[in-house]
Amino acid sequence: RQMCIRDRDITAGMCLNTLKGHQDSVRAVQFDDEKIISGADDGFVKIYGAKGEISVHAHPDHKVTCLQ
Repeated sequence: RQMCIRDRDITAGMCLNTLKGHQDSVRAVQFDDEKIISGADDGFVKIYGAKGEISVHAHPDHKVTCLQ
């Protein structure tokens, strides 16, 4: 069960950063040059900005399995 997101350098194979915050399995991840968005079975959508700030959106009665 993966409850965090690992930002990796795929060329070097190294973990650059670990984004924590979910309390259950992360099911969906989407990203661009400015942010990483994740959804999880804990019912939360979290938006991680380039400077590490987090915006949280709760959907307590639903597991988040898709961000589209």
